[in-house]
Amino acid sequence: MREGVSAEDRRLLEVIARAHGHGPRRPLALLDIAWAETGSQDGGREAIQRLLLLGLIELQAGCDTTNDCLGWLSERGARLVGYS
Repeated sequence: MREGVSAEDRRLLEVIARAHGHGPRRPLALLDIAWAETGSQDGGREAIQRLLLLGLIELQAGCDTTNDCLGWLSERGARLVGYS
């Protein structure tokens, strides 16, 4: 699975994991995190799309992907960065 994840995407997953902290997973503003990490809104959206397609993050049901994009690491994403 690691070969399908770029270094940039892995770094973003690690940032998301740190944002979760050690408590229960709660919805995070994934687009805000990705935007801050990539430096652009478009780059953040592209990164979120890649992570979704790889099954490394999940979106909250009913999430408006054009605005809030709330979600969390999937179990697969958490395992990849050693968060599970």
